[in-house]
Amino acid sequence: DDWPVFGDNGQPVDSCKKPNVGQEFPIQHVETNDDFKAPTLSPIWQWNHNPVDEAWSLTERPGWLRLRGLPADSLATARNTLTQKIWGDGGVIKLKMDVSAMSEGQRAGLAFVSGDEFGWVGVRCANGRKQIVWDWGEGPMVEENEVWLGASYSLSWGLFFSGNGANRPFVNVGKTVQLRFAYWKGARPAIFCFGGGNGHVDVAEFGYTYV
Repeated sequence: DDWPVFGDNGQPVDSCKKPNVGQEFPIQHVETNDDFKAPTLSPIWQWNHNPVDEAWSLTERPGWLRLRGLPADSLATARNTLTQKIWGDGGVIKLKMDVSAMSEGQRAGLAFVSGDEFGWVGVRCANGRKQIVWDWGEGPMVEENEVWLGASYSLSWGLFFSGNGANRPFVNVGKTVQLRFAYWKGARPAIFCFGGGNGHVDVAEFGYTYV
């Protein structure tokens, strides 16, 4: 009925022929970095579930993305998890997160979503203390308000953290997981904050470079 059909009869494909648009244009890469200084959310982002608009803001602290923790049993069911697409054959992601306002029991950080697998590194607030944690282990206590988190990928991904300060070396958490396509969304990096209470985290300087 003349409606366009993407891919191969609606199924995703690894490559396809570019359409003839009349002339040659330079290759344009999708923007992936975000300093969150705009008053509206960049179109590079998508929510993992329908968002709760009252629980996130770009204006309460200009230049930062504020994510309020919402109750959830796990990262897989956490609302207001913000994701974007993975590009290229490899890449590096780094972000700065202010964790000073987290509530007891909350977790926040950087994740890779690969099908139904959520590998993450971040901060947990427990017993009044904040600690670097990831989905299979624990790191040092956090002694400052801001932490840096990082990730890299090629055929697999790995997660890193720098507990206190941007100029300190990143530490590899020591595990890699295979990236794979699953469901219709594919593999994605994600920013998250979940758990009870009225706490939140603020995120700035999301840097994402890929090749």
